Amino acid sequence: MHAAMRPQGGQGVRDVVVRQVEQGARLLAAPPHGVRVILQMPRGNLEGICPRVLVLAGIAAHLQRGEYGKAFELTSNNRVDLNVIVDYAWPTFLTHADDFVREVQYDQDIVDLLTSLKPGSVTGEGGMYAAAMPPPPPEAKAEADESLFSLRGPAADKLQEAEDYPQSRKIELVTKAMRAAMLACPGGQGRFLRPILASFAVVGEVEGALGIIKQVKERQLAAEGPHQAASNGTAEESGQEGVARAGPAELSAEQGLKHLLLTVDVERLYRTALGMYDVQLAYMVVAHSQRDPGEYLMELQQLVQAPTEGLRRHAMDMHLGRFQRALQHLVAAGQEHFPKALQLARAKGLLRELLHLVGERAEARKAVLEVYGEVLSQRNLQEDAALAFTAAQDLPRALEAYRAAGNWQMALALAGRMGWQEGQVRRLAAELVDSLSSMGQLAPAATLALHYLADVDNGVTLLTQAREWREALRVAYKHGREDLVDTVVAPASAEAAATAVADVREERERVSKYLARLQEVRHKRSAMEAALAAEEDEAQPSGHDFDDTASEASSAVSGMSAYGGSTTTGATSVTGSSGRPASTVGGKKPYKRKQRKDKKGRIRQGSPEEERALGQHITALAPSPKQLSEAGQLAELLTLLGHEADARVLQQQLSNLVSEQQAAQQYVTDNPPPPIPPHHIQQGQQPDGQAPAGPSIDWKWDILRPVSLPTDT
Repeated sequence: MHAAMRPQGGQGVRDVVVRQVEQGARLLAAPPHGVRVILQMPRGNLEGICPRVLVLAGIAAHLQRGEYGKAFELTSNNRVDLNVIVDYAWPTFLTHADDFVREVQYDQDIVDLLTSLKPGSVTGEGGMYAAAMPPPPPEAKAEADESLFSLRGPAADKLQEAEDYPQSRKIELVTKAMRAAMLACPGGQGRFLRPILASFAVVGEVEGALGIIKQVKERQLAAEGPHQAASNGTAEESGQEGVARAGPAELSAEQGLKHLLLTVDVERLYRTALGMYDVQLAYMVVAHSQRDPGEYLMELQQLVQAPTEGLRRHAMDMHLGRFQRALQHLVAAGQEHFPKALQLARAKGLLRELLHLVGERAEARKAVLEVYGEVLSQRNLQEDAALAFTAAQDLPRALEAYRAAGNWQMALALAGRMGWQEGQVRRLAAELVDSLSSMGQLAPAATLALHYLADVDNGVTLLTQAREWREALRVAYKHGREDLVDTVVAPASAEAAATAVADVREERERVSKYLARLQEVRHKRSAMEAALAAEEDEAQPSGHDFDDTASEASSAVSGMSAYGGSTTTGATSVTGSSGRPASTVGGKKPYKRKQRKDKKGRIRQGSPEEERALGQHITALAPSPKQLSEAGQLAELLTLLGHEADARVLQQQLSNLVSEQQAAQQYVTDNPPPPIPPHHIQQGQQPDGQAPAGPSIDWKWDILRPVSLPTDT
């Protein structure tokens, strides 16, 4: 019935205003105060029909007068979507939910309305009945808003937490309002049991529905006296005798559960009942389903074998995979279960939660922190592990974790806190120097060598390797080791300067190469676009129909290189020197090039992405602030050592690289590449970002700047 009330596709919308009848039929009468019209067929017989337009107008009239019972009857009899009752003049229905409950004749009518609810509006813009539904009067919306905000009536009392009533929350708000209206009626929980359960089921609140069933069952058991229970020992499990005593309008818990099983999967109901820690309710679910209760009986017996309620809940939560709740019940069960709780927390990654649960219990907290540190250390989070060991007052293991993390300050601080002797501290410092050097942290290693080992030679060497030229000079002269300047600092600076100049020259060549290539590509692309535009003008001299082939060729220009290996236009294929024609020898396999994954950032010559890749590579060639700072220090050192000419060459080469890269970057910014067609976009490719800002640090020495002198004529 619900499917018939929901017309699908455009045909359903068309039927709202169009009704197909036999050709030659005549309209005889339309009785007043109704939706039926009388037609006379060509054969002479009379037929009565209810046009959808009149039906919708009648429904709107009943809703405007608050006659929800008549509106529902007219809607269901004419197979109109029941959402029209709720959607018309939204949110008026929320304030009249009690009127709807009072006026409908059967509780199944309420179930039909609740189960037919769907997102959206059938009367709003774009809805199924938007074209034929008469608009609600303006005062209807104002009256509904006033009623809602005044919070009068049982339905509004249940909606106090809602700040507004958007139609996007239609299902949630309607189910709450209907449930509140049914529960407010005398004997509402028993009389409207099925609609109340449906109000929970349609929004997925299975636990709330089972809670209602549990309340009804408890009330039934409380109503049965000892004598009545004995006399009814042979009654069937369906609970029909209990219903007869309660009255014909009330339903038993078993009947409500059977109705709920029609809309909710039995496995979901069973697991939800276990999640409520109610074994009897879980067995009641499987007993009234089509499954064999014996399959679940042994499982339920095992779950209730625990001696205490907390352990039983722990077992149920473990069975349901709710490990956090299982941990809470296990901790609450007593100190004797703490080892099992610690094992569970470690296995399921709940050590932080267990640390919160144990509170201020010192021994338990220390045990949790130690295990937490071990887990963090295994995950290579050494500093976090060290902090966990420190909180557990396990300082030796904390020191080892800090040493593994390269945090030499905290490692030495813990050594001092533990009262290590000077020899032990020196051995620790030597180990830290080696580990930091292997990690590439040369400057901290030099600090340790100087301050804890008094090893000036190794300290100066490490500082030169870290490109800390000023500090290397300061340390050497501070300790009266001028020989280290000549034997360590000077050779290292000369080698670094030669390497830097060679690298800068190579990057300048790359900038020039990429820029020339980019200019060539864009020049050829512009020429191709002009040629295609000229061909289009010649093909359409007098405004004839537009040529689709020319359009496709023109749009393809922006998605391909101007000088690719092959170009295809229409049915003609021209293969360049880099392409290979297919083999025409019978029985011989065509040439197949070995597939290889392209490296990230590779420039593929002739590809549609070549212009974009060239621009990205030019942007990436900008010298970093760290590189400029190191070059400034190196030029300063070379000047101090008497190599002013070498310092000038280094600064001028780097200055030329900066200016040439900025000019090339400006060209890329002024001439952006064409957009990439969707079929050429590679997975993970990101759109072009803004060009990085130019160097903002002051690294040039004024005395090393080039000088232009006038020449004699």
